[in-house]
Amino acid sequence: MDFLAGDTSVLVKDKEVLQRIEDISKLSEDRKKYIYDFIDMCLRDYKTQEAYK
Repeated sequence: MDFLAGDTSVLVKDKEVLQRIEDISKLSEDRKKYIYDFIDMCLRDYKTQEAYK
């Protein structure tokens, strides 16, 4: 919806990713926070590894 309103610069073309995002949006706030924290941790570690290559 944000994309249609022009509020985002990212277009998700991968249907698996889009389905996961939709599934996550249906979870309780506690479960969403857990998943978002895990994703943030993985992204932080990836970015750190890339910086030290």
